[in-house]
Amino acid sequence: MGAHLSMEDEVGFDYLRQTTPIVSVETYPIVADTPICYACGTPASETNPLDSAHRQDDCTIIVQVHQHCRHHARCCDMWYISSGFHWNSFRDASEKPEYEEYVRIISFEGHDKCQRCVDSILQENGFNLDEDYFECGWCHSYHHNDYINHIDGEEFCERCVNRHRFFCSTCDVGYWDGDDHECDDDYDSGVIHDYGYKPRPYFFPPKERDPETRLYFGIELEVESVRGERLDCAQSVQDSLGERVYLKYDGSLNNGFEIVSHPHTLEAFRKDFGFDRFASFRNLGLRSWDTNTCGLHVHVSRDAFGIPYDSRTDNYSEHISSRQTHELRFIKLVYDNEAQVCKLAGRKSGYANFQDKGHLWQKVREQGFDRHTAVNTENDTTLEVRIFKGSLRPERVLGAIEFVHAGVEYTRNLKVNATNNALSWLAFCGHVHANQKQYSNLNALMLKAFRDERDVENQDD
Repeated sequence: MGAHLSMEDEVGFDYLRQTTPIVSVETYPIVADTPICYACGTPASETNPLDSAHRQDDCTIIVQVHQHCRHHARCCDMWYISSGFHWNSFRDASEKPEYEEYVRIISFEGHDKCQRCVDSILQENGFNLDEDYFECGWCHSYHHNDYINHIDGEEFCERCVNRHRFFCSTCDVGYWDGDDHECDDDYDSGVIHDYGYKPRPYFFPPKERDPETRLYFGIELEVESVRGERLDCAQSVQDSLGERVYLKYDGSLNNGFEIVSHPHTLEAFRKDFGFDRFASFRNLGLRSWDTNTCGLHVHVSRDAFGIPYDSRTDNYSEHISSRQTHELRFIKLVYDNEAQVCKLAGRKSGYANFQDKGHLWQKVREQGFDRHTAVNTENDTTLEVRIFKGSLRPERVLGAIEFVHAGVEYTRNLKVNATNNALSWLAFCGHVHANQKQYSNLNALMLKAFRDERDVENQDD
């Protein structure tokens, strides 16, 4: 894959991160008998007030618009409204602008930017929007040609294909999210759902019981049926685990399916999930560890990151900033210890690669990255740790969940600098060992995987 421009990565583009302050209307009162939104022409209401005034450079721009009618181009610090032009001069709030400079607003790599700025920056770096980028037919955002997918004569970005393109588990026909797909073959009889199936999540225990509980986990365990009918095996698994799971087709498997759990706390997984029935799954002919195809993915709720639960306020921006820096520490813990993590996880896979190691901050703040990475950040509500080899041994599955739990809590208030080695494998092992009662399965797996003390001490393996 060739190099491409990431506007947030370029050292000289710090001004792209700047924002224009929103000035309250009281500072610049609007003279008008009936407040009307300049963007959409509809009046204010109690539920949809006009409460925005903008200031830009040396020119004061005063205008009344609905909250949802104003946007920020995130490139040249200019605001624009739904009609898609910049305001450069404004004489009076009750009149039209004296001068309107029409500039095309485009979505570029997932962010709204004016084409004038995009063209200028691309030209400085030897790129051309029309030649080096394409417009995705699904999200209508421009992406570099390295991420192009040709489907049915149209061009789509990799992110949209991964998120919104599915294949029927029975007839293998491709279809898009929202399409009506009907298949006459009832081979799976509704027990194994299509890959895109996403039911409403049920939380165990329910969130209402403890509103402060945010550290929920979900697993995706891939299994192959090596003896017996896949449908019979799937029906037995569904009957055994009940409403706590649903089953999905996965194109990377030969004759298997995914066991997908609803969100559970760590304690709920330990006490109530039904791991004691996994031995019977092996008797049915299901395998996971003893295959070349099966993995185990652990999801953790993104809302669990950031400011400790009992210290959170209504300051949303403060929470987002705290969450992102915590997520970065957690992801770096995984990526900075690739060799040890892969040994503990039991595999090194192209479906959980570490090739995005140099872009972790961008992964946390943005979307549009490959989801087949060690930690997938493309989901809005969860981080997905994809490193583990699949297993039907309860202690291995619980050990994987405990690894993610321990990583989240270890990095929550961690002070990281260039000299304290806080994210080293040895330091993390010390945390797990100090809390081995809570992480008994993980501690046992670590002892088994690193019996040779040199494996733990050698951070450069």
